[in-house]
Amino acid sequence: MYAGMVDLDVKTESSMFYWYFVAPKPDYSKRLVLWFTGGPGDAGQESIFDENGPLKFRTREDNTTEVYSDIENSFVAVADVIYVDQPLGVGYSTTHENVTEGEQYADAIVEFLLKFYEIHPDQRLQELIVAGNSYAGHYVPRTAKAILDHNKKANDNNKINLKAIIAEGGYVDPITQRLSIKDLNIGAGLATLDILSEYEILEQKCEQSLYLSPDSAFSDCKAMNRLMFDTNGGWDIMDIRYPLFTYLSPEKVYESYFKSETVQKQLHVISEGEETIPYTLVNDTIYHNIRFDGLKDYTKYYDEIVTSGVFTLVHTASFDGLDGTLGTQRWMNNLNFTNHKMMDYNEKSIYYYKTNEGEEKVGGSFKLFEDESKRHKLFYASVYNAGHQIGNSQLTVSKSMLYDMVAYSALQCHQTDGNCKPPQNMCSHMNECSNQGT
Repeated sequence: MYAGMVDLDVKTESSMFYWYFVAPKPDYSKRLVLWFTGGPGDAGQESIFDENGPLKFRTREDNTTEVYSDIENSFVAVADVIYVDQPLGVGYSTTHENVTEGEQYADAIVEFLLKFYEIHPDQRLQELIVAGNSYAGHYVPRTAKAILDHNKKANDNNKINLKAIIAEGGYVDPITQRLSIKDLNIGAGLATLDILSEYEILEQKCEQSLYLSPDSAFSDCKAMNRLMFDTNGGWDIMDIRYPLFTYLSPEKVYESYFKSETVQKQLHVISEGEETIPYTLVNDTIYHNIRFDGLKDYTKYYDEIVTSGVFTLVHTASFDGLDGTLGTQRWMNNLNFTNHKMMDYNEKSIYYYKTNEGEEKVGGSFKLFEDESKRHKLFYASVYNAGHQIGNSQLTVSKSMLYDMVAYSALQCHQTDGNCKPPQNMCSHMNECSNQGT
């Protein structure tokens, strides 16, 4: 693995921190994955340690923290992966510029990639997959567009070889997705009909703010989440199977570890004799500054990315009460690509995956949208038994889907007979189940 700071702009003292992990199996490493953590304002280390990265925290008996490697159970088992602290100002990354717009963070990533290739020239020819979770539903397509715009002007030796994008639990269309929260949580049993009148007042205020008062929209829409939290007994809307903050490492563990002088030297954040730099896992200033970008509907970028020939995977989690299956399918139905007269899509297929022991299991369902040329593909997948951060709750399924995109640029069946149908021992019709007495 490699880590360090990449200087982007001297005037604003802008530098981006990256942590680059090389897959141990070169035959798998056909693609390079650039992964974005959500937020906005969360550092890349969160994904490395608590989602799909190859490192984990472990608490010793004396309550001190150590780090251990778990490559096989990570994305690095199937691809080379870069995690970055972005937008600038997040984690170890630094800048004197206020990042408020998508164009700023996307252009910074393009500049970072060009300098990354100078440091690691062996990666220049690798096909790139830009991926991420949550607010990366904004980061990913905006960055992909910036790459495509760069490639139109660049010579062949300076182009970025973008092949695919992946949006996991992506926050894309604020109005469509936030107005789906009620349905998701009532359907999941976390909310009851008796709170509807109170909730719908907050919902209307959220919707009005998104249109008329963007400065207060983030807080107005969060009021809906607070009501849901107050009435559901304290369960996490991002993973409705767990109480809040019980399945991720505490922020204090991250901050204690990454504030360490020893760690900062090992990661080439500082040199010998330099003072340690401040570190927070979540940057509230970035979260506040970028709030207007967070109110924008990014569906148009997905249309542009798919029709450019970049393969696209959008996947959601069955237990995500925030950016889950319902709101995602609703914004995808608004895409020109999915509504085009020439568009064809396959029937819903069951997604099978292989466990590390080789056992065949059901991981979810998926659907493919493609045009007649077969060159423009958009996949939608729902991951069963998973929360908002799919890499935390269903890593084996998430890793399997990544491998499909790395090796084939398409989700694969993985069922022994290749039919992608329900297991044979399942009832296919209600009448059959009734006749069997189940």
